[in-house]
Amino acid sequence: MNNQENDEKYSNLNHDSIRTILRAINFSQGQLSLLFLRCNYAQLRQQIGAEIHTVSSFSIREIHLSESATSLYSKISEELGDEQPQAVMISGLDGVENIDTILTLSNQIREELRKNFTFPILIWIDDQILRKIIRIAPDLENWGSVIDFENDTDDLVYFLQNTTEEIFNQDIIPSPQEYKEIESALQDLDKIGEKINPEIQAGLDLAFGLREYELDNLDDAISYYHKSRKFWKQENQLERYGILLVKTALAYSRKPEISRTKDDKYWPNATAKDYLEEALKIFRPTTRIDLFVETVNILGGVLRKLKAWEELENLAIKYLQIYASLSPRNRYHINLSQPLILKGVRGLGQIYGFLAEAALGNQDYQKANENAQQALEILVNIPDLPPQEFSLYRLLLARSQIGLQEIYLAIQTLEIAKRESHPQYDPQLYITLLKKLNTLYFQDKKYLTAFNIKQEQLQIEQQYGFRAFVGASYLNPQQEIIDSPDSEVKSIGKIPPEISASGRETDVQRLHNRIASDQHKLTVIHGQSGVGKSSILKAGLIPALQQETIVGRNVLPILLRVYTNWVESLGEYLKSNNVETLYTTSLHSTDAIIQQLRKNADGNLLTVVIFDQFEEFFFVYPEQKQRKQFYDFLRVCLDIPFVKIILSLREDYLHHLLELDRSVDLTVTNNNILDKDIRYYLGNFSPPDAQFIIKSLTDKTGFYLPAELIDAVVQDLAGDIGEVRPIELQIVGTQLQSEQITTLEKYQQFGKEKLVENFLEDVIKDCGSKNEQTARLILYLLTDENLTRPLITRTELAKQVTASKENIDLVLEIFVVSGLVLLIPESPADRYQLVHDYLVEFIRQQQGNELLEKLAQTEAALKEEQEAKKILADAQIEADAQIKKGQRRLKLSSGLAACFLLISGVVSVYSISQFKEANIAKLGTNLEGELLQEFQGHLSEVISVSFSPDGKTIATASSDKTTRLWNLKGELLQEFQGHLSFVMSVNFSPDGKTIATASSDKTARLWNLKGEQIQELKGHIGSVRSVSFSPDGNTIATASGDNTVRLWNLKGEQIQELKPYRSSVRNGFVRNFFTSVNFSPDGKTIATASWDTTARLWNLQGKLIQDFKGHKGHLKDVSFSPDGKTIATASWDTTARLWNLEGKLLQEFKGHKNPVNSVSFSPDGKTIATASDDRTARLWNLQGELLQEFKGHQSSVWGVSFSPDGQTIATASLDNTARLWRVRDLDRAIKDGCVWLKYYLQNPSVNLSEEERRLCDDI
Repeated sequence: MNNQENDEKYSNLNHDSIRTILRAINFSQGQLSLLFLRCNYAQLRQQIGAEIHTVSSFSIREIHLSESATSLYSKISEELGDEQPQAVMISGLDGVENIDTILTLSNQIREELRKNFTFPILIWIDDQILRKIIRIAPDLENWGSVIDFENDTDDLVYFLQNTTEEIFNQDIIPSPQEYKEIESALQDLDKIGEKINPEIQAGLDLAFGLREYELDNLDDAISYYHKSRKFWKQENQLERYGILLVKTALAYSRKPEISRTKDDKYWPNATAKDYLEEALKIFRPTTRIDLFVETVNILGGVLRKLKAWEELENLAIKYLQIYASLSPRNRYHINLSQPLILKGVRGLGQIYGFLAEAALGNQDYQKANENAQQALEILVNIPDLPPQEFSLYRLLLARSQIGLQEIYLAIQTLEIAKRESHPQYDPQLYITLLKKLNTLYFQDKKYLTAFNIKQEQLQIEQQYGFRAFVGASYLNPQQEIIDSPDSEVKSIGKIPPEISASGRETDVQRLHNRIASDQHKLTVIHGQSGVGKSSILKAGLIPALQQETIVGRNVLPILLRVYTNWVESLGEYLKSNNVETLYTTSLHSTDAIIQQLRKNADGNLLTVVIFDQFEEFFFVYPEQKQRKQFYDFLRVCLDIPFVKIILSLREDYLHHLLELDRSVDLTVTNNNILDKDIRYYLGNFSPPDAQFIIKSLTDKTGFYLPAELIDAVVQDLAGDIGEVRPIELQIVGTQLQSEQITTLEKYQQFGKEKLVENFLEDVIKDCGSKNEQTARLILYLLTDENLTRPLITRTELAKQVTASKENIDLVLEIFVVSGLVLLIPESPADRYQLVHDYLVEFIRQQQGNELLEKLAQTEAALKEEQEAKKILADAQIEADAQIKKGQRRLKLSSGLAACFLLISGVVSVYSISQFKEANIAKLGTNLEGELLQEFQGHLSEVISVSFSPDGKTIATASSDKTTRLWNLKGELLQEFQGHLSFVMSVNFSPDGKTIATASSDKTARLWNLKGEQIQELKGHIGSVRSVSFSPDGNTIATASGDNTVRLWNLKGEQIQELKPYRSSVRNGFVRNFFTSVNFSPDGKTIATASWDTTARLWNLQGKLIQDFKGHKGHLKDVSFSPDGKTIATASWDTTARLWNLEGKLLQEFKGHKNPVNSVSFSPDGKTIATASDDRTARLWNLQGELLQEFKGHQSSVWGVSFSPDGQTIATASLDNTARLWRVRDLDRAIKDGCVWLKYYLQNPSVNLSEEERRLCDDI
């Protein structure tokens, strides 16, 4: 049936209803008339709506309600403004989440509707909504008229048949709206006695089974699947029978995951395995490669759960050749489309993943490593493959590296996997990555890093419903899992169940209403510490504001918690929220921010600036004159239309706000900032609320607790005050889940105090074994003999704790973040306080005697240290006197004296004979590089660094998508924004006027020094990893992950492409890509580094001149010497190498413990600098001898660059910083010193022994 026939049929069937609507619109002009258009089918609504528009002589305004809509009246007002249309048609009511709220509110304010909307309103509803209107909004129903629209029998049958076909052919699950339409169609057919045929029924059984599976009603799902499967087998429709086998297997394999008991987990997965093996006898890769790949992958996952490693390996080997035949090289053998071919390629990667997992299960770590690498090499050649697809295989690679004791490499691999992935795609995988990283960092004694990762893990588990409680951390918006790996991450989350269940959703709605109201420009939120102010803002109010418009405007909420540089931070937040800014660089002044806020108002935005934990502001700026800038800024902001301000702070700091009234004229507050209409109070939970919260949270996550246990926990938490602090509920709840306490009997063995004690012990363990005693001592010092919680400064703690400053700070930071200790900002020093009184007695009773003894030892040690310092001070005075005496005796120039003191310092350590035999160059290896400057500001890893030709500025490239320009003092001069992904490389043009950048967004770009983009070089189909200027500055070379190097002119036109004659290929898949490119000093040749362990030399016409082979790992970088006669390469095999242009190895530079990422020649060509994953840069002479080591970075060093004068080097690191170091020319210093010393030793007037005169003979 064609569209015209459809339209005619619908018109005939619903002709009278359409005529009724037209008459109602005509008669209701100038007055409100409600018309409820009852129709259960979306397609029919669209067709009827279109026909009404066509045949009506009136203009009908369309308004669609979003899922988050809360008020019909507000939505109509926002959309229309002052407009008074002839009629309004409203759709989307059936998709609104809070439908009851909308109907109840509309019923209450019906007179407002009548007064303000003098036109007919047509509202599309279905049967379910009509029943709700009759029940909860009867006055609206009495006011309005219901007009019905129906489908005929044939169309109902066609709808059901078409829906079931789509489920089979497109592997989709119907939406809730579609399920409602299916049920309506079945009811309508049943009313007229129409029977549906068995084929449609079998399809509907699959549909209803899918719904039950989504709801975790697995037995019901399996029952529906069984009925459907039985029909398709009888009809010999084996493909559909196979699909049902797979769906049934998925239901069985899901059973152990949601089981409330710890009973046998084996049989459901074993049953699933049987169904999947039967399905694989049906699906063939040459016909339904998609079903084949999916089934093999699911079967592999089931075997993984069963830990059937031998079967998993056999599965992979069995299907390996089938997948390999789908290689792009062999696809002409098979009549498959490109998308299906790529599914096969993914399948091959999965097969190698299975082989890696099987090897891990058998503890064959080398084999696992090779297979994981192979999986990654296959996937890297799939065009536009989302980066999160690599994460599982990187995890397998990291596990193999752990087994091979390559711990540092494992950390790097996991960090890359974490950076490439996102929890919305696969939260369980992301959580596993975090767990592995936490363990490795903790074993590496990086306790603070490990703790922060653990906190992130808790947050992710809460956001995705795996954890009922989150401890003392902030709540975050609830997130949904993304089904498709190709889908984009959603930045807007939902309000989490912790807030909904606690009654806090009412607070969120009230705060939302204040923002929407014209009466409240300023809101001051206050409450005790730990009541959840920060959580309700971040996880409640902000998601609510982001989900709908207010007064027809999009809402931009900006949250600020740190005030050390509040102006710059606020400016950065404004820029990072996809706002069209007035400035190309940064908003680093209040004037610039104010102009931007006004621009937001002009651009249909409502900006809500939230200053959270605002009590800290007063201690960051202790002087009133320092705070005046903020007060003036606040006054101006409150006068800007469509800007709202929220201040949130502890109620014991409210009085500080009175200073605002005295300092500036706040008209909007009538100079009474603490007025009750401005303040909003947040309190603790009532016991009934706390009971409801615990039950709701535990039920949602499958951590089921009986009612009597919940009652006992709440009674203990409420105590004498009869209220439950949210933070304590979260801490105790976290311990219930960690200890798996699910019965009242087991809880009574612990009690609240014991659970908190365990929480305390867990936090102490997080500080690391070497800090355990320090942690316990600090806890003890945070109590006193009166069993109270004194306020103590860090300095006061340090006087009684012998640990280093760094270790004390680490312990205090972990205590504060964990919620065990409160940080109370005060002037002149912050103070620390134990979180609750009930911890005091326990700490003193359990640890008192031991720690008193420790304190006595500390005091004795301090006394000894003071005595030792006095001895050292006396010795220093005597030494200074002897030096002065010696200097007078020598009567040498200051230079000669310095030299003598250098050599005599060495002689004082070594005997004279030892000094004669010492290797001076090796003495130099003990000299670490001197740090001159650190460049901080990037929000993520710094990947590349480059000096300008005049040596006065440094450019850095970062994975935060920006390039930045700095002076040598570490001051930011310019920021270059525009790339859509990581910036991998940065270089200056020879004249220093242009900067080139390369990015994983597949482009290179040219910029002037003002931060303006001059040119975009587009054409690569893979990440651009390196960019280089020719010596004359007229040509640019780029190296890419698409295995090409390209040459461009300054207009952005490609002039040449370089490709290897033969790519390294395994199983038909390209394994190579270029990592680095550089021009020779004469500009006639190009050197490249590749992932296949080979460097290459090319002419400008793309002809390969020479290969440089010998490295045993991937190459990361290549560099020409200044004279162009040699090249240096950097490799993952932990070495750098020096070659002549004929490919002969001249020298190998060994010493780095991890992959070498970058290599650079000094301007005089006599030394080489390298940068490595071992967190160091190193300086070498051309004989391969280590001259200097540069330590200090906290993560891998990825870039190194010499200054033009060779006196300094710059390094780039994954610790988010770049650094500037001084290069010490030790050889020259010692050579000159020895010349001077020889002159002195040969002076006959100097009284020396014969042995002393021959000191320098052999040097």
